[in-house]
Amino acid sequence: QNKKLHISYKNIEIVSLIYNEDVAKIASKISSELKVRESILGIQRSFKKEPGLVAEGRDMGSVIFPEAQVKFFLTASIETRAQRRFKQLKDRGFNVSLPALIKDLDARDKRDKSRESSPLVIPDGAFVIETDDLSVIKVKKIAKDKVNKTYGTNI
Repeated sequence: QNKKLHISYKNIEIVSLIYNEDVAKIASKISSELKVRESILGIQRSFKKEPGLVAEGRDMGSVIFPEAQVKFFLTASIETRAQRRFKQLKDRGFNVSLPALIKDLDARDKRDKSRESSPLVIPDGAFVIETDDLSVIKVKKIAKDKVNKTYGTNI
């Protein structure tokens, strides 16, 4: 079953305005600014409430929530990531170019790794999962097993 994401603002559907490569590029550039990062740090941390939080982002485990008990760092080649993003955008009806996506992802990676504030790093204590040859279901199983082992649970 293909579920479509719906986001509206003032009763206007805005998914196509948010989930496109132009917005991703702009967000990456803006988020490299120290003042922007500092201004949202408190907001990001305020989302952590009992019983816990699952957060996703390039600096969640290294900067925003360094105290997290379980941190995952997912990796994949730039080609794999671009193909996944290409499929995701195509499925949402966007017209995209695979070579352009590869170029954009490479530029974002370089920008994020070299930025002065919160550079992209593997967080201390992170569990690294190489996802190139793994399905989403397999990655979820690996993550679930790690959580269960860490907390002694069976989710």
